[in-house]
Amino acid sequence: MLKPIVKQPGVTEGERYLAKLANSTFIGMWSYPSVYRDEGFSKNGIGQETADLLVVFKNTVIIFSEKDISFNSDIDIKVAWARWCRKSVYESIAQLRGSESFIRRFPNRLFLDRKCTERFPLEIPFEDLQIHLIAVTRNSGSPCKQYFDNLKTGSSQSLVFRQNLSKEDVLENPFFITDFEAKKSFVHVLDEYTLDLLMEELDTVTDFIHYLREKENSIREGGLFLIPGEEEFLAYYLNDRASDGYGRYVREHSRLPGQVEALHEGQWKKFTKSLDYALHKSLKTDGKFWLALLTRFSDCVLDANVGEGFDVPFLTHERTLRCLASENRLSRALLSKTMLGKYNSVPSNVRSARLMESTCSPSRLYIFVFFPQTAGMIDYEEYRKERLACMSCYAHVAKYKHEQFSEIIVLGVDSKGSLKASETVVAFDTSMALTPEQKVDAQHVMTTMEILTKTHQQRPAPLAMQNDKGGQPGRNTPCTCGSGIKAKRCCFR
Repeated sequence: MLKPIVKQPGVTEGERYLAKLANSTFIGMWSYPSVYRDEGFSKNGIGQETADLLVVFKNTVIIFSEKDISFNSDIDIKVAWARWCRKSVYESIAQLRGSESFIRRFPNRLFLDRKCTERFPLEIPFEDLQIHLIAVTRNSGSPCKQYFDNLKTGSSQSLVFRQNLSKEDVLENPFFITDFEAKKSFVHVLDEYTLDLLMEELDTVTDFIHYLREKENSIREGGLFLIPGEEEFLAYYLNDRASDGYGRYVREHSRLPGQVEALHEGQWKKFTKSLDYALHKSLKTDGKFWLALLTRFSDCVLDANVGEGFDVPFLTHERTLRCLASENRLSRALLSKTMLGKYNSVPSNVRSARLMESTCSPSRLYIFVFFPQTAGMIDYEEYRKERLACMSCYAHVAKYKHEQFSEIIVLGVDSKGSLKASETVVAFDTSMALTPEQKVDAQHVMTTMEILTKTHQQRPAPLAMQNDKGGQPGRNTPCTCGSGIKAKRCCFR
């Protein structure tokens, strides 16, 4: 039986702002501010804070440490930088590494409150655990820009990354950071500007995690030596997309043994003026429906207000919603358009469905079921029970017709014209092949209930289409969102 999950609001203003940003990117179910561990609890009855923000998604953990240390611009810049760096960056790194060590050893000893009475609700696996560390620093933006503007006008306010600097080297070089302790987990250092930027442009949990991995691998395995600002790596990453919608860093030249590469400054400003960036922004707009739907589901589970799923354990709800949350920005845009397009194209009070493959999870199939309320139903609760039963029938028939999918997600909603509105989502594990008896039953259900006999299956559109000359998409080429409309009349507009 579900019970409400009570989170801590965050102690400082910076922690609360961080939690607010994270809630929109990682969704409430997977992001938790001010998480504590029971280390030292026996001495004073108060646990030790493990993270200012903890994000847990499947086998990935992101630990955030936030510092709000003032920067003294009235003294020598090297002295001011060294003092600020020790308190903002080095102390954060020490805390992050301590928290990482504890979580790897004792993942079941985390709590949501200082008195360690409310256990952390998500499972953190011992095996195949991936941890990312992020130090959020504040107040360096203005002095950083002023410092680099004195060298060359037009520099950004973000910190510069340079490989192979020692801790002493960093203290001697204002506004430079490095790969601190390269044999340990990589620490991402973000200021206010770059934190907001990444949360805005990588606004799904899988997009954000994929970016962190790509950056870490590019530095440690790909020979990336110099990044003049976080936004510059983001530009390279978003400028080269794979068909699944995720970005990637592609070297400008083939790498020779021992060869390193430096990124160019100004690439982010250039990228924001491109058609690729306009398409990237349009995907966020198109995917707002999916975000709103996922947020409603998450809030209802956290508040223990889930209707027919009240007796279902929290972790079962989490595993189901994790499927929806794992869709990246491209996939959410396509799923939203497919679902809304089908909903608006069907007459009122008519049962209908639409199938669509996941863009970033090829083994996953979505079924959108629009189920009408009939006059013979006693009340709305009866309607929801019948809709849930109908959703199971759709999943059974879909497995029979599309055996290649190992996971089927059925989303049931009221059809157009209904007096009330609600949504139900169920995840079906369809990795096992159907038996001969189950196939016969699926055939019977399909014919007698007319399920998926004429339903159109939507396939994800490619992210990028070339124009007739092989260059970037043109205004008259089909839009990359898959609508079939010319780009100038769709996302390009």
